[in-house]
Formats: sequence, C-alpha cells, structure tokens
Amino acid sequence: MMFHTTNSPLDFKPCEDECRYKGPRDPSDSLCIKCGMTEAEKAEWLSMGFEERYMLSYEVGDRMQCAWMLWEIMEEPTLQ
Repeated sequence: MMFHTTNSPLDFKPCEDECRYKGPRDPSDSLCIKCGMTEAEKAEWLSMGFEERYMLSYEVGDRMQCAWMLWEIMEEPTLQ
C-alpha cells in the first residue's frame, strides 16, 4: 500500500508551531517529521515570493513521498 497525498502545493505551509525532529541528528541537519522542511527552509519561507514558495512546496512534497515510500519498503507495515 502506498501513501498518497491529495494536498495541493498551494495549500502547503510549514509548521505553525515548533517543528518535531526524531533521532540523534541536530535539528539544523534534519527534517521536521510533520512538515518535511529543514530549519533553514522554514526560516526562509517568510521572505520568499509566491513562485519560490510554490517550487519549495513541490520539493518538500516529493521529499515526503520518498520518505514514506522508503519507510514502507523498510518496515513492511500491515493494515489491521
């Protein structure tokens, strides 16, 4: 089973509150497990224009789909 999202890149926004990180890595080197952005991307978001935000939202969306796909391959989850 594949994870698919129906969210449009136009609806994408970084976390409104604090991002969440998992693992031993420093948050500056890691991705948020909720929004998929780095700290630097989230900090730059406010100063970006519409086109830049749109392009970044596609990049982050692709990144999250890839992460879900890798998780599915490694963990082989089952529906219960």
